[in-house]
Amino acid sequence: MNTAFLRRRKPGTIALSTALAAALLVPGLLRAASLVWDAGAAGNGTSWTANTGANWNPNQLPTPADDLLLNNTAAVPTSMTIATNDIGALSVTFANNFNASNTALIGDGGTGNRLFTLGSTGNAWTITNAATSGSVTFAPSNGNTGILSFTMASNGTMNVATGGSSVFTTAIAATGAFGMNKTGGGNLTLGGLNTYSGGTTISAGGLFASANGALGSGAVNVALTGTLTLTATTTNAIADGATLTLDGVLGLAGAAGASQETVGSLVIGGVARAPGTYGASGSGAANIDNAHFSGTGVLTVVPEPGVNALLAAAAGALGLIARRRRSARR
Repeated sequence: MNTAFLRRRKPGTIALSTALAAALLVPGLLRAASLVWDAGAAGNGTSWTANTGANWNPNQLPTPADDLLLNNTAAVPTSMTIATNDIGALSVTFANNFNASNTALIGDGGTGNRLFTLGSTGNAWTITNAATSGSVTFAPSNGNTGILSFTMASNGTMNVATGGSSVFTTAIAATGAFGMNKTGGGNLTLGGLNTYSGGTTISAGGLFASANGALGSGAVNVALTGTLTLTATTTNAIADGATLTLDGVLGLAGAAGASQETVGSLVIGGVARAPGTYGASGSGAANIDNAHFSGTGVLTVVPEPGVNALLAAAAGALGLIARRRRSARR
């Protein structure tokens, strides 16, 4: 090593070089440049993928390493498509007032199915709707037969500003045991058959599950400042064997007296609750809790069959021990 060279360098320069070298070794510290929606040379583009990304600045297809920004510096149409290529993003941000109505619909506009990859190994993704009105919707299709779907390559966050709304009727899968966190005071609707297994947390605002399987196969956690609403059309939005941790509110829009949702275990305020039915006043549930439940539907807590089998086996073993002890005394 050339120590004379190091002696000639200023200490601050050496420290900066060391920091840059360390950054190269840590995933996520150095990120790709942002792509900003510019609607193309004519200013009227609607496709996220046309002409290999000609509607973005710089002109390139979005990848899972890119930060995407849609704001009012260029026309953001209310109807947009993803076709001809699979794409991805590390973050997607819709700025407030990104168009006059703060409304956009994005879906597959081609005849082939398209995949949108969120994040990458070691790099958490974020989708932010900073608009305080209107709605951003990602739909399976928009004007053609192709289907758009999402896959998570890491854990991530859905952030929706107060007053705004984001809707995902597309299916969301994952390449591993990844999950999502809902933040912000606005509302997020999940309306696809989602297969991610890393769990769903509602840290703030509202999450509406409008389809069976919408919350994947993992645990569900509703924080004190969060609300989860299961719409009247759902009977299995949460996986049957999942744990539901409830510090906020669960809204059940199903019919009174009918079990709308079943979970494997329920924790409220840090306390595991017994099997049974739970709901708000008027639901007909055996356990009424108006602080944590709303609506007329009923939540049923039924341990997984494997848990019941273990309990039955344990009870049987205890009974056998007791009988042997009684026999020994005779």
